[in-house]
Amino acid sequence: MKIQSRYSKSFYSDRLSDTKYHEIYAFAVYLNQIKNEISKEVNSNLLFYLDMSKFDFQKYLLPKIKNKVHSNFVKQLLDDVYTSYQNKFDGTNRKLKF
Repeated sequence: MKIQSRYSKSFYSDRLSDTKYHEIYAFAVYLNQIKNEISKEVNSNLLFYLDMSKFDFQKYLLPKIKNKVHSNFVKQLLDDVYTSYQNKFDGTNRKLKF
């Protein structure tokens, strides 16, 4: 099981306007939607993605989301989805007994 250390970065501002807050919130929701689209793509064809390496996974899915989100976020989104599914695959393989 791959466990990645996760921590959250917090930003507190005394002068964050409602407009800026809503922009940041809307962007976070948009990134979550993109991650869900990637997940649906993987879920629709699990056997194809089952034995892919992380590099192959990124290389294959990059053209599908390249124009939807800024390149600073692409790798992290793909890594999050890859790690989630890889953990599910590993858990399933451990439960299989022949």
